[in-house]
Amino acid sequence: MNVAKGRWLLTALLIFSTIALSAATWLVTKTRHSKPAIATNLVDPNSNVSERLSNDDAGVTGLQITNQASSTLTGESATIPSVSLSDFKASEPDDTAKTIDNATLHSTTSPALSPEQVRQEMLAELSILDIAVQSRTRHIYRLRDLLRMDDSLPGQLVQQMATQSMSDHTRADVYLALELADTSAAQSALTSIITSAGWSVKDGARAIIALGDVSNPEPASINALWETATTADEQLASTALFALGSLGNTLNSANDESYPALRDSLLGYAYGSQEPQLKADYISALGNTRDSALADDLVSLLDDTNPIVRRATAQALRQVGTADSTTSLTDTLKQESSGTVRAAIVETLTDLPGSDEGVIQIIVSMIQNETEEQVRFAMAGYLEIFVAPHDRYQPVLQTLIHQEPSKRVRQRLGEALASMGIR
Repeated sequence: MNVAKGRWLLTALLIFSTIALSAATWLVTKTRHSKPAIATNLVDPNSNVSERLSNDDAGVTGLQITNQASSTLTGESATIPSVSLSDFKASEPDDTAKTIDNATLHSTTSPALSPEQVRQEMLAELSILDIAVQSRTRHIYRLRDLLRMDDSLPGQLVQQMATQSMSDHTRADVYLALELADTSAAQSALTSIITSAGWSVKDGARAIIALGDVSNPEPASINALWETATTADEQLASTALFALGSLGNTLNSANDESYPALRDSLLGYAYGSQEPQLKADYISALGNTRDSALADDLVSLLDDTNPIVRRATAQALRQVGTADSTTSLTDTLKQESSGTVRAAIVETLTDLPGSDEGVIQIIVSMIQNETEEQVRFAMAGYLEIFVAPHDRYQPVLQTLIHQEPSKRVRQRLGEALASMGIR
């Protein structure tokens, strides 16, 4: 019985040994002949396989089998190409593509292309963009990259818009690509649209907005915007002024030496213009600079005789005002005759630092007698934010919420009470 058992065990061990040795041989062969699609850190380039099988059963013939196999890889090691997460970044919704930061999407390195190849790829991207429903952002940024490769391409792209039919959505995206390219050639192409006849008002406005958002404005771009602001029709002139204000913010943030001249020109026109709407547009442009050093200059314009100018001033102070502006705003609020101006002042006070119980008391007093709904809505919004620490105003707010006819004002008053712990 023991002899039979020993023979059976011997046969099993020999079979197992053969399988193990075959597996080792297959590993060597597979490693040497498979395609280089395996990372080097997953396979030891000098592999050794060693096994030892033995039989220690009493009464059975002793048996010991030792197998060894080794492999050595020669030639170049195989690696998996690295993959950047940016290659798989989901595109933003199309209607938010404008707000995307350049650092959000990273350009991929492209092989060297001839000018003709770059032009053909630009046209291909344009065609794809015109029919794309999703992932439009990726094509916009690819257009940006291509426009940076060849200074002749922005002009060619503008020519394509002038001569080829494309959807309005695609035209808007092309302006965004030119803005993001932010090269001298791209700015020149945008400038050609606002200074040349034959383009629609919408195209002109889009080109102006794109120029107003570039990171490195060229002097020629600023000059073209000034020309448009002073000679074009009212709509484009207003848009150009807002763009100049936006560029003022860019230049001031960068401590660019050209900013003071731009600021002083805007301020001079704001004080010197006689037509109320034009004066208001220059004031709005000053607000777009977000330069708090302009706060004192603008405060004096709260006394202008025209409510359009006073409202524009209050709105501009919302962007450039400081805590020191609060006193002038509240003094103006108490005597302001225009509801739209009162609402604008309260909205500005809501956003500025420096609100104190004195301002809260003025707002609580005025809201009880305010006849215009838009002003009460603004005042309720102010109280919603600032009234919480002042419990003594709780009875007044409870009375107001029962008397208020406007649902949206009641909602804000309710939130103000809720901030005080009253439900």
